[in-house]
Amino acid sequence: MVLAHFIADYPLQTNKVYCLKIQSFKGQLIHASIHTLVFALFLIPFWNQSSTWLYLAWITGSHLTLDILKVKAIDKTKLHPVITYTADQIGHIAAASVIFLLPISKSIPTASSSTLFNWYWNDQVIVYLIGFIFCTFFTTYFLACWYWANKQLEHDDGYHLTPLQKLYGILERGTIMTLVAYCSLLGAIAVPLIVALRLPIHQWLSSNGHPVKWLKSIPEIVVGTCISVAVGVIIQVFALSHN
Repeated sequence: MVLAHFIADYPLQTNKVYCLKIQSFKGQLIHASIHTLVFALFLIPFWNQSSTWLYLAWITGSHLTLDILKVKAIDKTKLHPVITYTADQIGHIAAASVIFLLPISKSIPTASSSTLFNWYWNDQVIVYLIGFIFCTFFTTYFLACWYWANKQLEHDDGYHLTPLQKLYGILERGTIMTLVAYCSLLGAIAVPLIVALRLPIHQWLSSNGHPVKWLKSIPEIVVGTCISVAVGVIIQVFALSHN
């Protein structure tokens, strides 16, 4: 359910969807509906249980409510955007955790022998995907909140980041996390080298007329790298404990 939330809230929440969400109830309803659809797909093995549909109704209502409260908090308070962003994510994950209170959490459907369901029941795959989205998408937008709070980004397009900035952050942090998780020594050696690539890339892009100040942003380097390394270590420990 955490993975379902992250997929719906990040890869499937484009700038257009985000802008609609902060501008109207219609946008908030569209976003909540996307969440419900993704959660429903992840719960296919449990569709024969009534508590599954009760849970999906809860996900729709709770997500819609939290998003409305977040938009109001942004518009009517002076809370730092990092606070509203983090509180919003904690609220959504807490809402998803209600599943532990329902009968569905105690039932184990017959496992299918298909390749798809082998992946579905593989805890290490699920943890890796959660970690990947967390240290890439989550961290990218966490930093975007910081940029906007410091007036380095416009707010009217949903903490807009350039496609290059998004892609670079995903590739850099995803690579660091993966190497730390599965190649301990190589990962430790590679981390400073991967981060150091920012300097020549910054010089090359700047010489070609592309504004890329974010490549030399100390907060982005420190926060992004630390989160990626930490998530990589957690995945490594989880993998070792399951071998």
